[in-house]
Amino acid sequence: MSLHNIHHDTPEGMMAIAPGADAGLPIDAINAACVRARSVLLLLQSEFEEPDRCSSPATIMGALWAVEGMLDQIGKLAAHAYHSTHPSNANAQQKTGVCI
Repeated sequence: MSLHNIHHDTPEGMMAIAPGADAGLPIDAINAACVRARSVLLLLQSEFEEPDRCSSPATIMGALWAVEGMLDQIGKLAAHAYHSTHPSNANAQQKTGVCI
């Protein structure tokens, strides 16, 4: 993935798989992103379960945006796993723009 193909409007848009990364499923990285997203969601859940708790809308929006970014990272890691183990399909996304 070259920098001119990456969207630069968010930190997630700058994330790219390192050239030369091992082929296959980066399970530790995927697990870490899942744990982080789950943790933020649990914090947000407490906003609605505890009546005394009231974070600002900006804080809640930031947390939701963080989860969105983590899901984007998980998608990129999964796409790397797929494309690195199915090289014949590696060009399909580039041609169609569809992320497998």
